[in-house]
Formats: sequence, structure tokens, C-alpha cells
Amino acid sequence: MTSRNLDFFECANFFKGLISFSYVVMDITYLEDEETVAETVTEALRCVGYNPFHERCAQALLDRVSCGVDPGACYLLDELNNVETNPDNVTGSQVALELMAQDSSARIVIGTGCSIDELPPEVQEAINHGKITYLRKPFRMAELAGMYD
Repeated sequence: MTSRNLDFFECANFFKGLISFSYVVMDITYLEDEETVAETVTEALRCVGYNPFHERCAQALLDRVSCGVDPGACYLLDELNNVETNPDNVTGSQVALELMAQDSSARIVIGTGCSIDELPPEVQEAINHGKITYLRKPFRMAELAGMYD
């Protein structure tokens, strides 16, 4: 038996076959300001059955949804705490609260390296009441696959 190093996508495809979930392609808007993270997570989202739309700028996402949101739409939001890549200084938490205000059926996940305690109190409360799901980076494939179950 020989061994070799598997790259991320080979591992993702391998585990995709092991994870049991209903495989329904679902559109998801993914807000992430760091390009290398976005590329990796976008591909991982595809591997587990999502059709991701990557948005880098929180303000652009807010502008887009101000024209109306699809009821029950799915969002995976980074907290966007990198000042260099987030010049508008709009956070993922602010986007989450605006999405909740526009559509109470929106399916929102905050996926960040921040702890829950570092998020704004309104977002902590929404997480505690099950209105927002919290995922800590780095993500695991099973977490991505089941985040909207």
C-alpha cells in the first residue's frame, strides 16, 4: 500500500461521499473579503451541494438585497474584521441583522474566526434563539454540508 498527500479538493470529494445528507443543490450567498479563503470555501461549498455566489464587499451585498431578497435565501457571512480588505467597515453581523429585518425566513450563518463573545450582542441573542447559526473557522466539510439542516 502506498501513501500520498491528498490536496484539499481530493479530501473534500472523498469526504463528500462519506457524509450522509440529502443532496439538493441550494443557492447560497457567501460573503468573504479574503480571496484565498473565499476560493477554498467556495469550492468546498460546491463539493457539498451548494451553488455559491461569492460577494467580497458587505456594502455591495447590502445594496443588492435592498432591491429585495428571495424569501428563505441562504447566506454564509464572514465577520469581515480585516480593515485592509473591508474599506467600508460594514461587518458580517451588520449584514446579518439587515437580512433578518428584511426577511425573517432568511437562513443566515455567521462563519468567522471570532468567538461568539466577540460578536455584537444583537447577533449573540439571535444565535442563542436559533435565528442565526454560528460556525467557527476553520470550517469542517460536515459542518458546511449540514449548516442549513
